[in-house]
Amino acid sequence: MHDKLGELEEKIRMLLTEVSQSRQEKKNLAASVRELEAKLASVKEQLDLERAEKEQLELQLKQRGEEREEIRAKVEGILAEVSRIEANFSELS
Repeated sequence: MHDKLGELEEKIRMLLTEVSQSRQEKKNLAASVRELEAKLASVKEQLDLERAEKEQLELQLKQRGEEREEIRAKVEGILAEVSRIEANFSELS
């Protein structure tokens, strides 16, 4: 009887040790999950910033393209005017 009681006590100690280890593992896993969630939030924030920057750069690129077309149209207008003036001078000569 004493042997069975000793075996039972040993099994209970082992079980308590396993429970304690499991609790510690659970805490470690929870900490790892929190770390990963924080990293994920940081990466998401960085991604959002980069997307906003990309959108801003695309808008600036579009504006520069529009400005270039405006300048091109003005230069073509000036060149047409210069050609007209040259033609007038040629007729006068």
